[in-house]
This record gives sequence, C-alpha cells and structure tokens, in this order.
Amino acid sequence: MAEGAATRALRAALHVLGPAGRDQAAVQLAKRYAALLDAAAVPASYAAALARLERVAVEKAEQNALVKVRAALSAHTVASDLGPKYLAALAALGLTPAARGVQAAAPAPAEKETPPEAKGTRDELKQRRADRARAASPR
Repeated sequence: MAEGAATRALRAALHVLGPAGRDQAAVQLAKRYAALLDAAAVPASYAAALARLERVAVEKAEQNALVKVRAALSAHTVASDLGPKYLAALAALGLTPAARGVQAAAPAPAEKETPPEAKGTRDELKQRRADRARAASPR
C-alpha cells in the first residue's frame, strides 16, 4: 500500500523531532491514525445506500458524480472521526506547534514551600486562655 500525505508528514516530523523510546506506543498509534486517514473508506452504514445508487446510475456523468460523493463522504467521515484523535496523538508527542509552545512556556516545577503552621480552633482557644491568664495575673 502506498503512503499517503498524512503518513509521509508524520514520518518526516518523527525523523526531525525524534521522540523518546518511551513514546513508541503513541508513535504507533499516530502511525495507525495516519494510515487510516490516508486510506479513507466509506463507513458501512452508507454501503447499502451507495450500492443502490450504483445500480440506478446508468450514465457516465451519474457514475462520476457517485464516485465524487463516495470520495467526499469517505474523506469527511474519516477526518471528522479520526482527525481529532490523530491531532491529540501528535500533540502528546509534541509534534504540533501548540504542543511545543505549551511545553516551552510551561513553568519549571517550583520548590516546595513549607506550609505555615496550621492553627485550628483548639489552638486559638488555647491562645486566648493564655492571654486572659496573663492579663488576670498580678504584676
């Protein structure tokens, strides 16, 4: 099977950016999505309707129109179903401009600060008692 545009573009991006070995599962998923995008097929739910149209399309112009409808339906269905998933896989690999921008702009992890001493109601009451005791004691 010949490579399509999506597969060639993915191969070029992977060659340039070279993901880490731990990314191989995401790479394989992206390759699968690219191959499916390149080999768009009409969903089975439309097969019966298209088969019926093929039987009634007798003139060459009708048959050509049906070929165009089939191709457009295939491309639209595959792109709308797989497009967002493929884009998410590319973003996870850092192969989109937006993903690289987010990674570059992400702040470095901050050092952990020690949290201030928590004072609950019990501590507050204890402090008030101590203050009252100091105020009541003779000097």
